[in-house]
Amino acid sequence: MQVLHFSTFPYGGAAVAARRLHEELLKHGCDSRFIYSLNDRGPCLIPAAAQIDHAPSQTRRWPNFLAGWWQRRRSRRICRDYDRHLAARDSSLETFSMAEQLTSAELGSYANSSAIIHLHWISYLADYPTFFRGLAPEVPLVWTLHDMNPFTGGCHFHGGCLQFRSGCGRCPQLLNPTADDVSARSHRIKRQAMARFRRMAVVAPSRWMLDLARSSPVWPSSTRFLQIAYGLDLEIFFPVEKSHARRELGLPSDAILIGFGADNLANPRKGFDQLRAAVAACRSRGSLQALVFGGGKPAELGGLKVRAVHHLGYLSNAARQRLAYAACDFFVVPSREDNQPQTVLEALACGTPVIGCAVGGIPEMLSGGENGRLFSLDDVAGLAQAIDTLAESPELRRQLALRGPEAIAEHHCARRQAARYRELYDELLAERR
Repeated sequence: MQVLHFSTFPYGGAAVAARRLHEELLKHGCDSRFIYSLNDRGPCLIPAAAQIDHAPSQTRRWPNFLAGWWQRRRSRRICRDYDRHLAARDSSLETFSMAEQLTSAELGSYANSSAIIHLHWISYLADYPTFFRGLAPEVPLVWTLHDMNPFTGGCHFHGGCLQFRSGCGRCPQLLNPTADDVSARSHRIKRQAMARFRRMAVVAPSRWMLDLARSSPVWPSSTRFLQIAYGLDLEIFFPVEKSHARRELGLPSDAILIGFGADNLANPRKGFDQLRAAVAACRSRGSLQALVFGGGKPAELGGLKVRAVHHLGYLSNAARQRLAYAACDFFVVPSREDNQPQTVLEALACGTPVIGCAVGGIPEMLSGGENGRLFSLDDVAGLAQAIDTLAESPELRRQLALRGPEAIAEHHCARRQAARYRELYDELLAERR
């Protein structure tokens, strides 16, 4: 069995989840390969990884004298759609990606009789009309959903819009939306590109994402849907003595540290503004300090009304991530929408309680209040109360901290995740044979 994982980037939240699965499969003797498209952050250190080759996309295999004309015509249309609907969008908004791209790689060149094609986050890598061309209908396809883009007209999180259930159009996330805008065309193109596949398995880490995926018409009628939670290597993420973590990171030993992190701190979906407003309403804010990490440094960071803000930047090293989580007294995940945030899993594995917004898949990780607390969306007072409760109760923090690693070991162990995927791969290959 050979498993080919496709990811646009070798970095970022979705790529980290894909890489963790890939590396766990390698540990257990699986012939796993990690194939990525774009990388502007230095050498890729992922084992058994390769960068994909790209070529101009062509939707039909026409004679040579027509191919150039068709490609120019197609490129002009893609560029026109981008200029009209996407070029002037605020860069801090959630990503919106089209189904058609100027370049792509064909999956057919990677297929063999024992290969599993495992797709992850492939926006900007996949030009749908050409990406799947060349694959036989019986080739096993597994698609792990890190966000909603595979089954929508382009949005990665719907923001409450459910038009993807009927075909999109008049998209609220686009500039100049129309009935047949790029969201409607992208939705239609995705449905057409995937219609002929007989062995497609759609996997979501959260029940919330899985239910949304089931409601989209883009999938072939024979698609199977299942939930497999993200897994963590518990030899990498584990509790560390708080005093040691703070000493290593140069943080004050006696502060009450509240943690927050995101791949893009300025992304409104990650809810930093909710945290900022809640801290301002906290009665304990005078004793709080903040530890913040992630890509970028939003202007709002200075508006966090605590005694001090410690900004660690983007943490790409797992050991340093472990120290950052362990240094916090509790971690806040105020996302407005989220699938199964790995920051929640990582914090819990490191023995740090989590306060999370009760949206998306977050309640599935913090149910029962045994390892953290939940607050309702836009309930600033509820978030402030949860922060005050944990800030003022060292014993409660200690109890919650003990239960976090137990929950991760039971539900999010990397070994268990890999075993479940191996079972799925075996089933798909057996059906093909």
